[in-house]
Amino acid sequence: MSILDGYRTMIVDELAEVEKRMAEAKSPGDLIYFFSAAFGVMNRIMNFDCDPTLVFIHQVLQSLHQAVQARFAANPPVPGEHMATPDEFLAKMRHLISTLRTAIRDDSKEDIYSALESAAVLTYATTGNGYYLYLTGKLRV
Repeated sequence: MSILDGYRTMIVDELAEVEKRMAEAKSPGDLIYFFSAAFGVMNRIMNFDCDPTLVFIHQVLQSLHQAVQARFAANPPVPGEHMATPDEFLAKMRHLISTLRTAIRDDSKEDIYSALESAAVLTYATTGNGYYLYLTGKLRV
């Protein structure tokens, strides 16, 4: 990713804060709220130093956030209802932030892509077919 090192540092620092806040969240709603800062920082940095990878990260994280937020609003997080078990799912979202932070810090495009692929799988698990595939073991979150 070709952005200035100062902006990369800002992203990494903000993702560390997001990760911390998500770990301390008292409810799934709070965790989802804090997650939104992850794509928010990408949006802010793009205003100063735009890179296609930042756009990609922003879009995938925003899509995950919207899907999870919509699913939780429609079905409060009850284990086994209409999506991956919320505890497992939310833990994967927290892990995603950690993985993405490290990949961005190390400027590893391969690891960034891998993290975003995991985010896309999580997003898909919120859908009817995605949840079905999760239940049958064909989709691993």
